[in-house]
Amino acid sequence: MDEEPPRDDSDAGEEAAEPPQAQMLRRGSQSSIDLAKEAQASQPKRKQGSRVFMSTGGAATRQQMIEYLSLLRWSQATWVSAPYAILLWASVVTIINYRASSIASHEIRRGVIDNLEAIEALPTRGMAPAEVQVGKALGDQQGGSSCSCTCGIFRTELCDTSRPERLHDFQGTMSLGHVAELRAQAAYFQEGVGNVSWSGLKWNNIRNQEDVMLWLQHGLLPVLWNQVGRDTAVDVDKMFDASADSILATRTTPGIFMNWMQIVGGVRLRQRRLQKGECSLDPRLQERFSPSCYTEFLQVSPFGPGIGSYAEGFVPEDVMGAFDVRYSLGTPFREILENFQYMLKEHNWVGEASQSLQIQAAMVHGEATPPFFVMFEVRFDFKRSGYVAKELNIFLTATDMFPTTLEVVLHVLWALILFSLLFTQSFKTMSTYLSTRKKQLFAVDVRFVSDWIVIVFSIFIVGFFILIQQSIWDLAALVQEMPEYSPSASASEMETHERSWTLILDRVDEAAFFFDYFRVALFWYTLVIATQFSKIFAGQPKLAQLMSAFTHASEDLLHFCLLFLVLFLSFAIGGFMIWGMIMEEWSTPGKAVNSTLRALMGEVKLEEMYSYAPFGTLVWYGSFFVSIVVITLNLLVAMVYDHYTIIKGRAGSVAGVVEQLYWVSQDMSARLKGKSLWVKLTCCLRRHERIPMHRDLLEVCMEKAKLPNFERKAISSSVLGAKWTKKERERQLFSGQDVPETDEQMPVLPDFDEVDVDPDYADSLAAHAKEYAEAGYDPEDARVSQLRQLVAAAEDEIIDMRLRLQSCAEYTRQSMHGLTRRVDSLEQLVHSTLAELVTIANEAGVPTGGKARKGAQSPAPTSPGATGVQTALTGLGGSRQESKQEIDMVKKWHKASRAVNVRAARAEPPPNAKFFGPR
Repeated sequence: MDEEPPRDDSDAGEEAAEPPQAQMLRRGSQSSIDLAKEAQASQPKRKQGSRVFMSTGGAATRQQMIEYLSLLRWSQATWVSAPYAILLWASVVTIINYRASSIASHEIRRGVIDNLEAIEALPTRGMAPAEVQVGKALGDQQGGSSCSCTCGIFRTELCDTSRPERLHDFQGTMSLGHVAELRAQAAYFQEGVGNVSWSGLKWNNIRNQEDVMLWLQHGLLPVLWNQVGRDTAVDVDKMFDASADSILATRTTPGIFMNWMQIVGGVRLRQRRLQKGECSLDPRLQERFSPSCYTEFLQVSPFGPGIGSYAEGFVPEDVMGAFDVRYSLGTPFREILENFQYMLKEHNWVGEASQSLQIQAAMVHGEATPPFFVMFEVRFDFKRSGYVAKELNIFLTATDMFPTTLEVVLHVLWALILFSLLFTQSFKTMSTYLSTRKKQLFAVDVRFVSDWIVIVFSIFIVGFFILIQQSIWDLAALVQEMPEYSPSASASEMETHERSWTLILDRVDEAAFFFDYFRVALFWYTLVIATQFSKIFAGQPKLAQLMSAFTHASEDLLHFCLLFLVLFLSFAIGGFMIWGMIMEEWSTPGKAVNSTLRALMGEVKLEEMYSYAPFGTLVWYGSFFVSIVVITLNLLVAMVYDHYTIIKGRAGSVAGVVEQLYWVSQDMSARLKGKSLWVKLTCCLRRHERIPMHRDLLEVCMEKAKLPNFERKAISSSVLGAKWTKKERERQLFSGQDVPETDEQMPVLPDFDEVDVDPDYADSLAAHAKEYAEAGYDPEDARVSQLRQLVAAAEDEIIDMRLRLQSCAEYTRQSMHGLTRRVDSLEQLVHSTLAELVTIANEAGVPTGGKARKGAQSPAPTSPGATGVQTALTGLGGSRQESKQEIDMVKKWHKASRAVNVRAARAEPPPNAKFFGPR
């Protein structure tokens, strides 16, 4: 048989014979290759995200047309809503200007306050007679008093009969009422009060309850009744005229204030008192000082003369805890003074239990434009600390809500605008609710919310207006029905008269209260109406950026407000603790907050503060300036700027107002190209069949581009939506994210041909869209795009390098694996050969495991073959020293090797064979 070469079966069952470590290495290498291939496969999308949106060459794409049509569509919506918003805002502002009557109200209020503050308490006014006088009616019943007297210029002339022309004789009968008035005039001179210490007491000099009563008796009440001084001359002719109301030469009409304001009915003095209670003072101090203490609850029981019988002012009235004294204008002023002097002051009507005192009067100002109901209130609050808090309150309300025809026209115009807004928004809401497609694309935006807020607030304003108008009509009816004052009226009629004008006073107070809150509501209404300008701002890209920056920063602004509020209130309370007991501006927590706010604006009385608390002022103002002004406010600026930068970066370069007007005019000229003058003048009212609206063209482009619904909503909800979605898609493509497949980079003109758009207009629209895209070049966007292109190119090279390295690694792994198998086969072959050599040696009688004998010498080799055998035997452990016996043994080995059958199965090595290395 021929010799069969040894069979190399190392390749068979490679996976089975492969160690686990090798399998893991091979699988890891394969996964790296797969990832590299996947990254290489995603490179076209990444390149598209970095390059495709910067491409401006070639025909206009759908993406460019979507951006351009979005601008035109929002511009059209802005131009349509702008006149409406401006007209609504202008009408509301004009109505508020007429309704508030701010100029006239301010002048009246300032005039009344100035006159009240300028009133002086003079001893020549408000002097009551020394004794209680009888009335005119009783004097007439008694027949009057006979009087005969002579008057002269000088006292020495009274008995000088030589000059009768210098004497005046009077003789006749005077009524007791005139006698009482004459005695009241004389009381001023008899009591000698011309040089009293309180002469000239004014509003700013009132310090205690005694000053309050003096200012009322000798200042306010005489002014309201227009009383002349006690030093006024007497009209002699009226002294003996029983029909004359007064004997004074100077006659004035009571109730006329500031020449034009007429007091309605009279004046009411209202006091509230506190109940007496136990003191919280230490018992040992109470035994020694026994002070009077009062609770915080109002007194509702009579006091003084009101305990035994009814006495006006000493018995609580209808209002719980109010003790009222009413003075009608028709009552003679001397009777009012007698009541004030000998009833109120005599029985301590205002005393230590008094909590507050109000002097109220309702007036009609017919000379103002428009006429007003005016109510003034002089209020004194008697603090338990001994301080008297003074306040002058003036309340005004117009007597007619529609004084001119212009106001009627403005209100009608405002109502029509609101009705049209309500109808439009209701129709849009219902159509969106009933349409599935509109419901999917519907997004709650600023315009939608603004319109419904305006509608709801307008309904509230209308209701408030009707309430005020009804109260004014009722007030006018009460004034018209008020009975006239008559000195001869019965007690019940007088009571009815007082109740009537007191009710009018309360209604004026109520109407003024409603009108004040109505003005506050109008203030908020102006802010709500101002939100209508969001429609205009939303259609202008740069203004839309500002609005988006504000809304984007709203959450951070909220957190900033919390931080600022904590710091600000801490400094306000700190200032209240430092200067609250010294300075009026810091005396209460509310005033402290106001003073801290003024300090934030730079208005601070630093020198006065330093004079009271030097160290506290240094610490407070230094820390306030650093933490609030320097750090916190600059933090606010940085935060807002950061959000504006983010919003601006999302959209990139956008068109301004002038540029937007240019593109709108270009589109308008393209739409009206070749049209007649009449068509151009009525373009806004016409629809052209082959020139669709921008909204319809935008829908076609988005449909053809296969944009997802969320991108369509974004484009429909903001003028920046098209640019935002483009930027976001570009970012997602560049980052390798999964993005819906779109066709926004395809040419747009074939789409217009499908919907039968006028060819000339389509070409013009495409050219303008291309110009708009080129005009929107932004250096920042260009730099970002270039960086992305460089990154994409670098990633291309890196991925190619990774693939090559992985291929080299795989090839090297396979090559080394084959080499390893071959080395293993060679090693096995060597061991098999050695085993055969051992077998041959044993058959030849050559020792294989023995050691060399001592003293043996190695003969010279006789042949090359013998040398090779000798070397082999020497490697098997034989000795290098040859002997004759060993030479004979080698010859026998040669003879035995020729008898070995190499085709037979290889013999197994004997058990005593020694091997080194793997088997």
